[in-house]
Amino acid sequence: MKGLMGKLFLCSAFMVVFSMVMLIGGIFPQLTDTVLLEKQQSMTHTARQVGQITSELISNYNYLQERNYQFMLSGMTEGGRNHILVCDADGQIIMSSDEKNRAYKGASVDKKVRDEVMAKGTVQTIGDLNGLYRGTNYTAGETFRNATGQVVGFVLVSSSVDYVTHMVSEIKGTFYLWMLLTLLITAVVAYFVSRTLTRPLKRMSLAAREFAQGKYTTRVPVTTQDEIGELTVAFNNMADSVEKSEELRRGFLANVSHELRSPMTSIGGFVDGILDGTIPQENEKHYLGIISSEVRRLSRLVSRMLDITRLQAEDPTESGTRFDLCEVVRRVIIAFGTRLEEKQLVLDVDITENAVFQFGNEDAMYQVVYNLMENAVKFSETESVIELHLAERAREIVFSITNFGTTIPAEELPYVFDRFHKTDRSRANDKSGLGLGLYIVKTTINQHKGDVGVTSEDGKTRFWFRVPQYRGKSVIKPQGGKTHE
Repeated sequence: MKGLMGKLFLCSAFMVVFSMVMLIGGIFPQLTDTVLLEKQQSMTHTARQVGQITSELISNYNYLQERNYQFMLSGMTEGGRNHILVCDADGQIIMSSDEKNRAYKGASVDKKVRDEVMAKGTVQTIGDLNGLYRGTNYTAGETFRNATGQVVGFVLVSSSVDYVTHMVSEIKGTFYLWMLLTLLITAVVAYFVSRTLTRPLKRMSLAAREFAQGKYTTRVPVTTQDEIGELTVAFNNMADSVEKSEELRRGFLANVSHELRSPMTSIGGFVDGILDGTIPQENEKHYLGIISSEVRRLSRLVSRMLDITRLQAEDPTESGTRFDLCEVVRRVIIAFGTRLEEKQLVLDVDITENAVFQFGNEDAMYQVVYNLMENAVKFSETESVIELHLAERAREIVFSITNFGTTIPAEELPYVFDRFHKTDRSRANDKSGLGLGLYIVKTTINQHKGDVGVTSEDGKTRFWFRVPQYRGKSVIKPQGGKTHE
């Protein structure tokens, strides 16, 4: 009983038993008095009825017909549970409900009882009526009168104390039986309810232990919509976060080990060559330049990987802001002005004049457009055209950029957006590339609930993405490029 289920079960059982004990303590002390009072009231009512009938018979016929009267008395004994005595004014018994036992006839009742009932017209007493009964009886009496209104006798209705005690015992027995059944039913219900409540907690405990063993895919099924269900959902959300963090950690370590091994080997080889004299002194400056270039490349690589890790860890649709994507594209175009002139590239821009709003991370989307623009400029033929297009379509923003140069092989297209992937073309023309620019594009667009793609055919390469458009309050774009709501 150390577990939560056992504690809940014991608590429920204790509450039921405690309630039963309090109920017994409150009812049973008064039960005998209550039963006795009801019995006395019933006997008094019977005595009054017999007295009234007797008065009517005497008033009308001036006598009692023994057989019929006897039959009437027997029918008013509640199935033999009561005993009725009819006495004259002197207390002598003239008739009883027990026709087989004629020992009562002619006997006299207790003088005190006779005097009280004759004086008050009614009586309630406990005793054996001057030895008439073997045991103690409860007795109630009423007088009856003749035609002139004179009291000529009285009726006594008696019931054994043993009968009343037996009745109380039966009531208590029935109550104990129902209490036991209630306790058993409550115990069964408490057991299943406790098990139902603790089952998700046990599953979470098991899942937590599996987490400690490195099984980060473990989840707890949500089976209820109450507080336990909310706790299960919170646990699963935590598990998702832990699994994602672990994936990011493993991915980051894999990327670092993969991408740093080759340049670090080159740097180490060149440094060792300079130190041991393998590289001639007149070539040291050349190789030191290579080392410096590799160090800068490693610095950019680490910075990019940290950016990727940060992008994967946040949800821009929850913590972002509203911004104009057209304005972001314009800023990127301005930033590439000099590089476009150096390669004598013509930029064909088709952007809507109205503000096109998106909700998310503005800096991240700037980096997306920047990377696509840099990729287009880098691999465009000199004196060629770069086509840039942005438009609204079915509650989405669609952006595309097209350049003319070497075609990306069809077998390479599915892997263009993979991390550290470089096509043969990029390796031939761009020795400083990291292979992370397009991966950042895909990661950012996916984080913004969008989609990205590429096509390349006959020297024409087109990258595109689409993201959900922000549908908030109506926006008017005044002169000057700023927006007002």
